[in-house]
Amino acid sequence: MCIANRVRIKVALWYVATLSALVGIVAVAIGVVPEGWVLVGVGGGVLVASALATAWRVTRQRAARPIGGLATIVFGTVAVLASIIVAVGLLPAEVPFSVTVVTLAAGAQAFLLAIDVRLSGASRAERVAVPFTGHLAVLAASALMLEPGLHEPRAAYLAYATGFGALSLHAFWMYQRSEGISPPLPGTTPGYWEGILLAALTAGVLATAVVALTLGPDPFVAMPWALLPASVVVGVAAILTLAVLSTAPNPPVAFGFLSGEVATAIQHALVAIVLLNTLVMSGVVVDQTAFSVVLAVYLGLLVIGVGQEYWMVAHARRRLRRRDREEPPEPTVDPFGPEPTVTVIISAANEAGVLPESLDHNLESLPDVPVLLLPAANSTDGTVELAHEYAADYPERVRVIEGTSGSKAGDLNAAWDHVDTPFALLLDADETVDSDFLTRAMAYLEEHPEVGVVQGRKVAKYPDTGRLARFVTAERQHSTWVEHPFLADVFGAGHFAGSAAVFRREVPPAVGGWSTSRLTEDIDLTLRLLTRTDWRVGYDPWMVAREFNPDSTGALIRQRVRWARGWAQVTAAHLPRVIRSWRTLGVRRVVGLTWLLFTAVSAPFYTVFPVLFVLAAVGWGVSLPTLLAVGLAVVLFPARGISIGYATLRDPEIHLPRTPRRVGGMLFNAYLWIPVGWVIQLHSLYLQLAGAPTRWHVTKKQGQQEYVRKSRRPPASSTPVASESARADTVQETQPADALQAANGSAGDPETVPEPAVADSGEGYASRSNARRAVSRVRKHAEMAALLRPDPAGFVIHREEGRWRWRLVSRNGRILAENPEGYAARASAVGSAKRSREGIDADTVSVLESNDGTYRWQARAKNGTPLVRSVRRFGTPAAALDAAERVSARIVEADLVVAANATFEVYQDAGGEWRWRLRHRNGNILADSSEGYASRSNARRAAERLRTMAPNASVQVLA
Repeated sequence: MCIANRVRIKVALWYVATLSALVGIVAVAIGVVPEGWVLVGVGGGVLVASALATAWRVTRQRAARPIGGLATIVFGTVAVLASIIVAVGLLPAEVPFSVTVVTLAAGAQAFLLAIDVRLSGASRAERVAVPFTGHLAVLAASALMLEPGLHEPRAAYLAYATGFGALSLHAFWMYQRSEGISPPLPGTTPGYWEGILLAALTAGVLATAVVALTLGPDPFVAMPWALLPASVVVGVAAILTLAVLSTAPNPPVAFGFLSGEVATAIQHALVAIVLLNTLVMSGVVVDQTAFSVVLAVYLGLLVIGVGQEYWMVAHARRRLRRRDREEPPEPTVDPFGPEPTVTVIISAANEAGVLPESLDHNLESLPDVPVLLLPAANSTDGTVELAHEYAADYPERVRVIEGTSGSKAGDLNAAWDHVDTPFALLLDADETVDSDFLTRAMAYLEEHPEVGVVQGRKVAKYPDTGRLARFVTAERQHSTWVEHPFLADVFGAGHFAGSAAVFRREVPPAVGGWSTSRLTEDIDLTLRLLTRTDWRVGYDPWMVAREFNPDSTGALIRQRVRWARGWAQVTAAHLPRVIRSWRTLGVRRVVGLTWLLFTAVSAPFYTVFPVLFVLAAVGWGVSLPTLLAVGLAVVLFPARGISIGYATLRDPEIHLPRTPRRVGGMLFNAYLWIPVGWVIQLHSLYLQLAGAPTRWHVTKKQGQQEYVRKSRRPPASSTPVASESARADTVQETQPADALQAANGSAGDPETVPEPAVADSGEGYASRSNARRAVSRVRKHAEMAALLRPDPAGFVIHREEGRWRWRLVSRNGRILAENPEGYAARASAVGSAKRSREGIDADTVSVLESNDGTYRWQARAKNGTPLVRSVRRFGTPAAALDAAERVSARIVEADLVVAANATFEVYQDAGGEWRWRLRHRNGNILADSSEGYASRSNARRAAERLRTMAPNASVQVLA
């Protein structure tokens, strides 16, 4: 049976089993008891068997394994069967209801333990935190359910809901990670099913809470009519959860609304809030005095936070008055003197759209200051080429070091050895500063010799371009104008904010530079400096750097999620050390840093208010006196509006209209940031616990529309020169001293007639300097390039972003497949290619859905690790599977070439002629043949001629 038919049968069986179980739940609810339970048992049994079979397959493939391996799966199967036997009353003795519930819970717990695989690459927190909490909650619920003990069924049901919800989530996460998906992306099939799973868990847990509140002879809420509908919702949610965990197929299109970027973040936050509140409710129901403790802690944290808001506003007012009496600082060392004292370091990754505007400004406002550009080598929008153009235009000031580490932190570490001045100013690609920034920074560092880095304030350059810009700007004004100065002045808890800061040259090496494993490498560097050295971090709000705002809501969410995840990483790693360093840091600084780190992960503490409100409303626990409650509301509620309102209306750097409409919009933004901040924090914690990879996303920014870059190129003269559309396109076979020429793509000197060319550039260039650099790259890589002979296909081993990879290329040059992951050593990539050449097992092929709704196929090795996947995307899963079969036939006969930098590929074009092209390890085409050849051997000889001639050829520019 072919793969496609087996897939169709599995999909049909899944749908039949799921619908049968759902119909059974409804039938039991309306009184059709025997038949309904049969449908539930049969449908649910098929889903359970499917999930256990999947866990068995994953374990056998060694992609992942549960605790205890295959034995755990066998035990889980037996435990499920035993619990069903007890539940349906097949035992000779009568079993109490509480024992039946506990037995079913134990069977479900064993089932979830069996299908919850463990990955070797997962951290301890990812492997332990959620399942430990879930299993502990289930065991506690079983203890509360048994009659000889505490016997509090309402608390038991709540704890069961929390525990099984956490265990189901973790099982889903780990299975997706075993399939190479972490986390499920919005718009993909796993993303859809994650949305359905989260919706089912949220509805089921909330329905369980309704059951707990309305259950028993003395219910919290007298709503007996709600018990049956809530129970049905719990049953439906349980079946849907089980269905998702049993290798679900493609979901119906109607569920697509659950998988948007914003919707995903909200779902993650909502399920976290529901599970956390339900867990707190179960504890409070067991012990009524616990309600008073939780309420007191919650109000205490709230009062501390609100009190700080008012304190920050008072501090900002004093600072604003004090500035009028301050004299501008005058450093003894002139940063703009004849001897450079400061190097400006600018990091850029896919930021060609904003770099010209900011770099032109900085080059003009910081005269004679040397600039070091760090464009990420993997940028795809022309950032690297743009950086080199600036270096060509400003050879006396601008240097370029291409970042190859894949992260800003790694690029800064690599570039720091090239800083030859006592100080360095770090800027992002979108930031601009004026000369006063450096003057104040130098004066600050001279006045405070213990300070190793002084952070400047970041201000929106275009704060009023739209609703999103005003929304983002309001929060940034509060953060940089009110909060950060307060923490720095009052608690000594200033921190480096990633850019717009001046460093002493010796400071980063004192702690080994920036950490490449943290998403917020700036905060990590700050805490390592404070706890491991004597260096301190200063903050000057009058050092102003202007930045661009994110250009979309999605870009804003991705930026803040990266920040929140980074803060969570740093808090977990450094908070204990900060507290232990109170003798060296001082109590005041430790208090400030501790509060700073706590607020970055405080959403789980502040979002327990729903359970406090519900329990207070039903009369459980103590209630606040009316006068105290009103007083707290009067003091607490206005704090956020006053704090952000002051930052927005009294900001000395941003002057916006103060019309009633604008003030109302400002207040709306102030209070909207509270739930937005909670959602982002909870979404980030969800991703951390789910083991999402720590990717460094570049935030797309919005600068000035249609900005025209300034240029120092000389104006055109009457003398013929290469035009701006020059191409590096000829290697001439004329004399023994062959000339590798950069020739004008249009008409040049009519008397200069180039000889027939044997090579052409892979692309056109915007400037002559770019064409020259392209020629240099060809000369550098052609001599050592390998020659690939794909017949019918060939492997290309190459290095990309510091990792070795391989591609499978057809005889016409098309890339058929690639390995999904890179390797640290070339030998590992070669071994992976050799294993792929042994053939692709049809049973290991799976279909993955991409964000745009297309499909790719992927095959695994015998040990379960991803081995090969398609490069092309397909419209249907069947088309992807057909492509996998075609590749499987070619891969066993593929040629294998190991190339460190570049490879000559000989292929047949659409017209039937043979050509060659020189492809760099990053996939870019450096050069290709300028003509076709009648045979493959002729094309190979032409490639060999280029390899021989290029290294020693001179470069001539043809007008």
